[in-house]
Amino acid sequence: MIDGAGTVKSMQERLGAEVMDARAPKPRRAFVRVSRGAFGKAVRHAVLDLGFSHLIAITAAEVGEEMEAMYHLACMGATVLTLSVRVPKGDAVLPDISEIMPSAAIYEREAQEMTGIRFEGLKDDSNLVLPKGWPSGVHPLRKDQTYEGLVKVKLDLEKG
Repeated sequence: MIDGAGTVKSMQERLGAEVMDARAPKPRRAFVRVSRGAFGKAVRHAVLDLGFSHLIAITAAEVGEEMEAMYHLACMGATVLTLSVRVPKGDAVLPDISEIMPSAAIYEREAQEMTGIRFEGLKDDSNLVLPKGWPSGVHPLRKDQTYEGLVKVKLDLEKG
């Protein structure tokens, strides 16, 4: 069983300067943020080498001029790793990880339509939550979207 500190140490040893931030605030909790270029390698290491085989969820948030995707992973010993990566809003593209972790596809679809982060290689990128006909480029969880604007989009859809 690997603990939070061991997870952080292993990620730092494997990825070096590509680890942008790392901490283990509790014995069975780790937070590691990596560069976009190291993201695929970080996921493979976490899943295949460290045993983080369960994807709890993927969350996404705006952080200034960037979007941050946070992959919450668990291993058999109940250690939880939040592996995150930031990408510029204007180039919010990450690789799809469903080849390594098939359950990621559904979470990636949701994050893609709600926040605009595109997952390159995602086999099914149809809307999961938003209704059919929802306009491309309108991502409800982005801070540039207003309640009034989203209501207008919904009403326009209902009018047909």
